Parts: sequence; structure tokens; C-alpha cells
Amino acid sequence: VPKGAIMLTRYEALTHQWNVVSDWKSQKDVWPLVHGCGILGIAAGLSGTYINYWFRQKLKARNIAVLPTMMMSALAPALLTGLFQSQMVMNKILLLEEPCPLCLQFKSALIQMSTGTLVPMIISPMVNFAVSINLVT
Repeated sequence: VPKGAIMLTRYEALTHQWNVVSDWKSQKDVWPLVHGCGILGIAAGLSGTYINYWFRQKLKARNIAVLPTMMMSALAPALLTGLFQSQMVMNKILLLEEPCPLCLQFKSALIQMSTGTLVPMIISPMVNFAVSINLVT
């Protein structure tokens, strides 16, 4: 540790880095850091919405219980994507914890694929089958 260095916890260092990013002079330079997790969450939510629509079409569910099935199939993947991307990728970028950028990109793509595709593919049939059984469609 260099002489005169201030020791910070991981949380304090992360808070400091986020403050640096949010106070950056030209926000055009840091927009992927600021808005990236939200954009990925929206993409996962849209994917979940489409997968849910496809299952509802196959089950001929029409307009029956659209909101509960959409909440589970679109909102859950969007929230999970934002949470996992921020905790497992974005924080490592800000703290320079990952020495391998390719590994970090692969991890981000794997998170996006699993929360944006696999989670809706598991949740949508379960929710839509439950609705179909309860409402006898």
C-alpha cells in the first residue's frame, strides 16, 4: 500500500467510482455505464414478453389473465438481468477487478442469455399452464 493511501472498503470504493461516473463532465462518454443495465433489462423484458405471447397463442389463452402472466414472464427477467449485470459485471468494471475483458464480456453475454431467454422459457409455460388449468381454456 503506497504511503498516504486511503484505505476503503469495497462498498466505499464502489460508491466513489459511481460518484465519479455520475459527475463525469461529458455524459456521452459514460452512457453505457449509466444506462447499460437498464437497456439490458428492457431487452430481457421484451424477450420475455414475446415468449409469453407465443405460449399464450399456443394455449389459445386470448385476453385471459394477461397481466399476471406478463408480470412473471417479462418483469422477472428484466429485474434479474439488471440485478445480475450490475452485481456481476458492472461492479467488476468499475473496480477493475477482472483482469480478462473477454471473460467479463462472456459472463455478461451468458447472464443476458440465461435471464433473457432461459428464465422466460421456464416461467412462461408454468404460469400459462396454471392459468389455463384454472380457467379451463
